[in-house]
Amino acid sequence: MAQANGRKLDAKLNQGLNQPPPNCIRVLLEITVDKDARIPNPCFKSDGQRFSMATTTLKLLHEGMYNFTLVLSPQEVVQRLELVNRGSGLTEPVELALSEGKKDDTHGITTYITTWKCNLDWNLKNTRHELELYIHVEGFGTLVLPIQLKVYSPGDKSLTLGTRLRYFQYLFKRTSDEIKMISMSPFSL
Repeated sequence: MAQANGRKLDAKLNQGLNQPPPNCIRVLLEITVDKDARIPNPCFKSDGQRFSMATTTLKLLHEGMYNFTLVLSPQEVVQRLELVNRGSGLTEPVELALSEGKKDDTHGITTYITTWKCNLDWNLKNTRHELELYIHVEGFGTLVLPIQLKVYSPGDKSLTLGTRLRYFQYLFKRTSDEIKMISMSPFSL
């Protein structure tokens, strides 16, 4: 599965996702499910400016198992990956197990894969969970990827209403005293 995801993302990079500007890191975050998981692929919808963290809400299934594929350009070494649920008031990070980084010298990227079980509460109407994915990059610093999502119960038809997610693209720039996210955009299938 990891190699298949890496090949798909390599093809996407060939379609115009080139090297980032100096002092910048581009991160592609692809969220998928296994073919035999029997749950829908993730969808997203645009929210305008209604919510604080992002203008995009990702739709996931409660107790669904998801594969997170991270592609970093230029090639970087990720020391660890953590997930924080800001919306719940719990600020203690949960460390996610990462695959060993797979370098692709042709495209100048490194790919990492982890899995995550969506155990967030789905019983709250109109609640958006504000997650932050912390990527600790060796020699660069910590990248903070905001992910806003809504969790649905099994059988809820709203789970599949929206646009199928291809991946999120984040761009970060390091200045002398901080790392700032310059842009975040979802790309659809």
